[in-house]
Amino acid sequence: MIANLDYDRFDPYILLDAPLMGTDEARMAQFRDFDPRCNWILRVGDLLLTEKERPVYHRFRTGADRLSEEDLALIAKIFARENRRILGEARFDLAIEFGGYAPYWTGLIANANATRKVCYQHNHLWAEYTNADAARNQKQLFGVFQTYRWFDRIVAVSEETRQVNADHLAEFYPPDLTTRTVRNTLDVRRVTGLSRTAIAETHPTAAALFAEPGFRFITLARLSPEKRHDRLIEAFARIAADHPQAQLLICGTGPLEETLRAQIETLGLVGRVHLLGLVANPYPMLAAADCCVMSSDYEGQPMVLLEALCLGTPCIGTDIPGIRAVLKDGQGQIIAPDPQALAEAMAAAAAGGLPRRTDRLGEAYAAETMDEFYHIVCGLD
Repeated sequence: MIANLDYDRFDPYILLDAPLMGTDEARMAQFRDFDPRCNWILRVGDLLLTEKERPVYHRFRTGADRLSEEDLALIAKIFARENRRILGEARFDLAIEFGGYAPYWTGLIANANATRKVCYQHNHLWAEYTNADAARNQKQLFGVFQTYRWFDRIVAVSEETRQVNADHLAEFYPPDLTTRTVRNTLDVRRVTGLSRTAIAETHPTAAALFAEPGFRFITLARLSPEKRHDRLIEAFARIAADHPQAQLLICGTGPLEETLRAQIETLGLVGRVHLLGLVANPYPMLAAADCCVMSSDYEGQPMVLLEALCLGTPCIGTDIPGIRAVLKDGQGQIIAPDPQALAEAMAAAAAGGLPRRTDRLGEAYAAETMDEFYHIVCGLD
């Protein structure tokens, strides 16, 4: 979004958590990659809380329960003070909470000194909040839901995501709130430009995997439960014997890395399934791969699929709202979220049934999505 922004019309200020940024080289690399015309506001220190406010804020931050009207008024007071601490008397035309996952940030932006306040939804949030798997649920989201009353607009990154959230979260929306869809935009020049780098420069180990003949599946995602890499690995195991030249490349890090490594060993797929770790520039591999696969249980509007379509790489994805929003209308193959359906689609692709794309996603898509942003989020003609 920042890469495509019209800087003749907008003067963006980006609010960052300075201590967190300073200890994470990956975040710092992203920071250095931003357009130099951006302004930065660095948050340091912590909330100032009275003894009365502290337990109420803890319940809010953890999503422990539904707060009373009195408690929510106290939360609004806390964040009005926090805005003064960080932003002083600055006033903004538009305040956007682009993440939508952390009660602190939604509370801060919702109570900012701004004419218009907008919160994004990137996923099926009720599913993430209610997930029975303790490793996968996001209990703090209940605090986020309770801040929706203070926003002027809620926007979701796909129509399917907007609808599923509206179905489950309507009780948290104020009566006059309008929810809309604003698709993720795409930095076409950056993606295509970086894709021209030699794979050997971005990941020397992976370069060897592209040097020999074969069919290469790739997926780029955090190694966390909702991405269902276990399902993808199981599906690949079912076709491995019939397609001995096929390889599965997995880019990303996360809490399930050791679990997935053990699964690969148990299924006898060492040397066929490759955990490549965090790759700063995955685009040369994404462009060179024969098929991009996503096996998630839920998504908002996956950027990796948009980037794959930008590079002409065929896509397979599970039939869930976020993936369906990207791959519908023939953009890719949508299959049931189970190992056998995924295996059958991957086998057909490896047999030559999924040719490379010629109608790539490009500047026209970027322009359309930025128009949505200007009109729906910013309220401009």
